[in-house]
Amino acid sequence: MANSLSSEFPRDLDRILRTEIQAAERRTQASHFLSIEKLAEELGVHVRTIRRWHARGEGPPRVKRSRKLMYRKADVEVWLVRIGRRTAQ
Repeated sequence: MANSLSSEFPRDLDRILRTEIQAAERRTQASHFLSIEKLAEELGVHVRTIRRWHARGEGPPRVKRSRKLMYRKADVEVWLVRIGRRTAQ
């Protein structure tokens, strides 16, 4: 019985570690993106303003992630520099 327990342990540990690593990678990737609500909050504008920008072909570029429109933080920073709201570093 002890032998079967010890042979199961490495596989269970490997599965748990892989799951935790994947979750950490998803959290890290998610921290590089903003929702439209979060973007509006950070820019100090209403969500409707951002939607209006995109209807006019303005605003920061957006990407689709899991069927949801998101904004890469790096793209937002570049856009802010381009429109003169931030300076390049």
